[in-house]
Amino acid sequence: MIGLRNLNIKQVSLLVTLVLNSILLCAQTSSDTYFCNAPLWWQTAINLPDDPFKTLVSKEGELLYDYNGAYYKGVTHGFKSTIGVSLGNNVKWLEQKLDNPVEPIVVTSQVAPGLSILQEAFASAVPAARTTVKNSVSLIRFDKGRYDQNWNDTRKTNKPEWTGTAAINEEGSVHFQFAAEIQFDLPIKIAMGFYENTGDRELIIKLEGGKSHTINPFKDYGLKTACIYTFEAWDHNRDGKIDFNISSSGTNEFKQTYLNAFWYFQTGVKVEDSELLRNKNLSDAISFNNCATPPQEFSLIRDDFILTKVRNTTDKEKVITPKIIIKSMFDVDFDLSKGKIRMDQNVVTSTLEMIDQKQIVPGKWIISLKSVRIKPGSEAEFAVKNNVNNYTVQEIKEVKKGVSEYWLNDSNIPFSKVTIPDPYIQNLISSSIRNIWQAREIRKGLPVFQVGPTIYRNLWIVDGAFLLETASILGADEEARNGVKYVLNQQKESGAFEVLSPKYYKENGIVIWTAIRHAMLSQDKEWLEDNWKSIEGAFNYIQVLRERASKNEADSWFGINEPGEIDGGLSGHGTGFKYGEYSNAYWNLIGMKAAIQAANWLDKKEQALEWQEKYDSFYQRVRKTMARDILKDEGGNSYLPIFMENATNAAPQKGQWSFCHAVYPGQVFEKTDPFVQGNMAMLERTEQEGMVVGTGWDHDGIWNYFASFYGHAWLWQGDGVKAAKSLYAMANHASPTLVWREEHNTSDNAYAFVGDMPHNWASAEFIRLAVHMLAIDRGNELHLFEGLPKEWVEPGMETSLKQIATPFGELTLDLQVDKDGKSATLKLDRLADASCKNIIVHLKHWASSDNSVITLNPKESHTLKIPIVN
Repeated sequence: MIGLRNLNIKQVSLLVTLVLNSILLCAQTSSDTYFCNAPLWWQTAINLPDDPFKTLVSKEGELLYDYNGAYYKGVTHGFKSTIGVSLGNNVKWLEQKLDNPVEPIVVTSQVAPGLSILQEAFASAVPAARTTVKNSVSLIRFDKGRYDQNWNDTRKTNKPEWTGTAAINEEGSVHFQFAAEIQFDLPIKIAMGFYENTGDRELIIKLEGGKSHTINPFKDYGLKTACIYTFEAWDHNRDGKIDFNISSSGTNEFKQTYLNAFWYFQTGVKVEDSELLRNKNLSDAISFNNCATPPQEFSLIRDDFILTKVRNTTDKEKVITPKIIIKSMFDVDFDLSKGKIRMDQNVVTSTLEMIDQKQIVPGKWIISLKSVRIKPGSEAEFAVKNNVNNYTVQEIKEVKKGVSEYWLNDSNIPFSKVTIPDPYIQNLISSSIRNIWQAREIRKGLPVFQVGPTIYRNLWIVDGAFLLETASILGADEEARNGVKYVLNQQKESGAFEVLSPKYYKENGIVIWTAIRHAMLSQDKEWLEDNWKSIEGAFNYIQVLRERASKNEADSWFGINEPGEIDGGLSGHGTGFKYGEYSNAYWNLIGMKAAIQAANWLDKKEQALEWQEKYDSFYQRVRKTMARDILKDEGGNSYLPIFMENATNAAPQKGQWSFCHAVYPGQVFEKTDPFVQGNMAMLERTEQEGMVVGTGWDHDGIWNYFASFYGHAWLWQGDGVKAAKSLYAMANHASPTLVWREEHNTSDNAYAFVGDMPHNWASAEFIRLAVHMLAIDRGNELHLFEGLPKEWVEPGMETSLKQIATPFGELTLDLQVDKDGKSATLKLDRLADASCKNIIVHLKHWASSDNSVITLNPKESHTLKIPIVN
């Protein structure tokens, strides 16, 4: 087998091709193969950090837009619009990769008879002030109003000019701000409502750079009529922003302010109102907003590119006729004379002239571009873009350089914190960090660490807990804190957290753990004191849940919690919430235990003792119920099903994610607990491709980042080798573009998958497991290298952590293996927090064959030589 570190690009390409054709099956625990259990189809994010425009690139190199919740079905894989470039029917896909894991530039390689084809998809990362083209507009909405997608329902009118959407404020103004450096015309669209009592519909329009305007759509056009008003705007105070405010007149009986759609046109462009009323997204428009979805607080310009390079590999001249392939659920407006195609907010242009277009089937169009002659051995380059700016190929190549510069130097993403000597793992860590920031968005002025760009583009409390911990670990303390603040803001007056659903009871324990883990990683007792009422509220609400479950001793869940939502492979809702379950109990025990630890940390001794009594009572009740429900699997291993009394007869491993969390980070059970040993043996018995199979929603598939839950549990139990195997197994299930699907089938099954991609709980888990294999806190000790793989201590290799957050302060360490491989030098900075009693350096499996350790004083810095015994 070819060694990982000796692979060149051609060898990697060969391995990927073999994998994707199901020829190569990788060793479950080896680092000697690349992506050998990758999903058969993938998508990769190219958008900017915090970018509301989540541009994705398909395995084939298409740009994917506007995911519509169809769970990746159909020719568009569930996206409302796709843009691709084709060079004909004889093109064969070879591979897709990233040139650099830090830069989201997706490179797709293809071949055709006599041609070598390279397509690079990327998004411009140049802020408005740095762009050479200054006619782009980005948008922020500042008012606290809402968006209504059923405003003036078109099904009731048969009037296509009526929009079905609106930006609304019941008692105030609708306030937008544009980041723009030009003067433009702003047509706005208003569709009068169904209310027969019109009152007074007078609206006041205020635009920076122009005078205020008073309009009355009812008096001007009548009830149940759509109309257009056009205004001029320009940056009067020269701050690069233009304010636009629409409000209801103070004398109005009807106070609601509303706006249905608006466009931006460069001053002087003539547009007929009738065209706008028909919802035609004209190709001359700089931008368009149909008020269907909220613009985000974001100020970078959206330009997406597919830069294509075609090489003639023959000794004769070749002629190519490239084509743009568009698939869209929107009406598509073609203006080929101007080289523009618009579908909703997307504007497709090309550096090659557009010749003609034809619709192949409903929703799919082919646009032919001007033919290009390529001399023998020469190359031709052209680009297809989603933007409104005019770029030459050379300018686009300069933009691409700017993209690289931005991601490498200007993005302020903490890439340099973790150094792993295996480039396979290092690249996945770097990509994981980037993807977390790409998925994030700004909501109400605070960063929300979202799971993914499509299905899970939202706040998910359990996923967010580990995303926020990862941000803290990497030193992004302020950003993590703002994310925790956003989570805490979801608390109800009762003290409850019910973001996902009222029966997702575990959110209370999860939020307690999230806030306390953040406070300890940031070493900030004052912050935790300031938020202590939130901790108390959630802790007390867990007691309310117990009281509600203590009314009938005949209930299987007596004294624990009423049947709730489980998730991760099992559904309480799907069974009518009839059966007791352990997932919510596991996490609420975790939260209570963390709260007791934090109370002691803050010297709240009386409260800690009071809470300890409640915890002990809860724990004993759970253990008594567990004893009733313990079963044996077919291998004779004792295990606890997640549904009490095995009510649904689910596979033993199904939904066991919360059990793994109870082991770590929950630390609910002792290491020697026979229950934990039995459950872990049951899970190990289900492994395929190094992963637990069938624990998630796919009954015979892989839940990729369960490998981290599982690996952490093994690590906490003292089996670092098993943890390292889990890390590599997870790596082998990533795509060649360094991202994970939530779930997909094993290599011996048909093509199937579940969930979002890139899935950034997976990204966070990969980072967490890699870091904790090197450094994990155990009570008042910090333990190093429990999961350090032997493969990372070959001659000349270096492993380092730089200012990684721990509960004992920042950790900086460097392990450098000598050139002869016979010893390694460990350099370790002192820890700032005196609560750490010892640093324990584990040598087993990488430097020693026995269980030998080195104990160090955390209050001092250290440099020591460690012999490596083969």
